[in-house]
Amino acid sequence: MTLLPLVFAAATAVAPVISAERIREDVRALASNEFEGRGPGETGDRRTVEFLSKAFAAAGLEPGGVDGLWTQPVPLVRLDRQPGATMSLTIAGRSIALTPGDNAALTLRNAGRTDVKDAPLLFGGYGVADASRGWGAYDGVDMRGKVIVVLANDPDFEAGRDLGFEGRRMALVGRVGIKFEVAARAGALGVLVIHEDAAASYPFLQLASGDALPAFVLAPIKTSPLQFSGWLRGDAATDLLARAGLDVETLKRRAREPSFRAFAIEGATISVAGDVKTTDVVSHNVLARITGSSRPDEYVLYGAHWDANGRNGPDAKGDPIRNGAVDNATGTAEVLEIARAFAKGPKPARTVVFAAWTAEEKAYSAPKPTQRTRSIRWRGLQASSTSTRTWCCPRHATSS
Repeated sequence: MTLLPLVFAAATAVAPVISAERIREDVRALASNEFEGRGPGETGDRRTVEFLSKAFAAAGLEPGGVDGLWTQPVPLVRLDRQPGATMSLTIAGRSIALTPGDNAALTLRNAGRTDVKDAPLLFGGYGVADASRGWGAYDGVDMRGKVIVVLANDPDFEAGRDLGFEGRRMALVGRVGIKFEVAARAGALGVLVIHEDAAASYPFLQLASGDALPAFVLAPIKTSPLQFSGWLRGDAATDLLARAGLDVETLKRRAREPSFRAFAIEGATISVAGDVKTTDVVSHNVLARITGSSRPDEYVLYGAHWDANGRNGPDAKGDPIRNGAVDNATGTAEVLEIARAFAKGPKPARTVVFAAWTAEEKAYSAPKPTQRTRSIRWRGLQASSTSTRTWCCPRHATSS
């Protein structure tokens, strides 16, 4: 994280001071039990929105939400997977036991009952379908009724050379949300991602412990052609592939070629069953702004998601609150501190918007502020790193 160039570039006189202590205090507050894990639609939602609105107001910013308010309402549908969901792999007539929350993670993407029986498995490499780069993993492949197994990250990650995907840094096509979208457009019934710590950038325990957490979609809910998505723990995936005469390292090398196409994992099928309960909720984005002095119709946008996982599932010690200090009280606190620095410094030429989003955790899609602009420059702050979020604007985006 390099905050200084991002913030101080606007200053022409004495640079405003970024306070690490204020960031720490905001993180302590947002991640405290008082905020109950900042779950959208839960008690912590209201408290978080009030905290952020008051912080932006105290910093001297202008409201950037709807009708002169600090907020933008976000109607959502909460999806709670009910107890008893099952997954099972079969290859060459032999079963591989999968347990959501243990060696697999499962998200059912539609309301009510999901019941997939013996769907054929395909291996999809990195799941890249990007005609501009000459890659099309699913071109000419019949994906209807199939479940695709893909690698985490993108072709560059372990290649040792630049294949056009930004080197070691994860390109947009490497994000799991994009893999799911691409597979759904190709007609897949489901997607499973092979988990490896480095490629995913987090341990499988993080997925396992959050396996049964609620997911969110924008209201009104629409039926998804992708009936489920999930992850396979590395050893479970290795076992599956080995029984088909395949190994992960060889498949990675094959998948780094633009000519790679998805292919059937011979004799392998998956069955998935479970129920989802839906609940309508309304959460809020929190938005503040500083109107530009000479180019007010051009925007610089700083954003971070404020939500965490709320009171949803006790940990090993029985604590039901998922406080979300790193993900993403840190990013939210940094946005607040950047806003304070801008407010104390010279007025910027362009309008600067500070946004705290809701419903990023376990969300299929998330809203962004709806405002027609000539140009947007976007910086997203997530878990103490600068990132381009898949659910908002690219780093340099334009709209008319």
